[in-house]
Amino acid sequence: VSETRSADIQVVGLTGGIASGKSTVSGMLLKRGFPVVDADQIARDVLAPGESAFKRILERFGADILYPDGTIDRRALGRLVFDDDAARADLNAIVHPAIARRSAITFVEWSTAGHPLGFYDAALLFETGSYKNFPLVLVVAAPVALQLQRLAVRDPDLSERDALARIDAQMPLEEKVAKADIVIRNDADLASLEERVEIALVEIHDRLSLS
Repeated sequence: VSETRSADIQVVGLTGGIASGKSTVSGMLLKRGFPVVDADQIARDVLAPGESAFKRILERFGADILYPDGTIDRRALGRLVFDDDAARADLNAIVHPAIARRSAITFVEWSTAGHPLGFYDAALLFETGSYKNFPLVLVVAAPVALQLQRLAVRDPDLSERDALARIDAQMPLEEKVAKADIVIRNDADLASLEERVEIALVEIHDRLSLS
């Protein structure tokens, strides 16, 4: 993401750990009328058949990563690059610029619509280095015990060992907290989270000098 401000809009990075509540906070921001880019959805969009990124990925990784309907099986693609640094770098070099271009177009649309503030929701904001492109980064954090609880509810077939492996595969959440400009702790009920989102919004408006 190379453009985080277009005309009169400011875009804040939003990230967190798996099952930390980032998507819940994203939904709360949308409910309050703030536009939110879902980086994962944009990644799906740029990998759709006919897109230039789709063609380049097929050239690099072959047709074995396709579902029978001709769309990309993202899990199969993920398995190919999981333990292969060179392959993962090739994939990132294709996908990340495509996501950045699509996001920049979205930011212009927000600005044209008169939005002064928007959010860019991405799980790997720090891992990819794109956090540097945002004036502020908001991190949603939760204790590991709560992450495990939420993962168990989300996927009852997931063992605790596998759930921990998924958490451990990401940058430690407290490391993200240390890099954050603003932190929302999601360690209580939804009403408390709503209050913390409101407090974070006041701080964002103040720090970005938004009216």
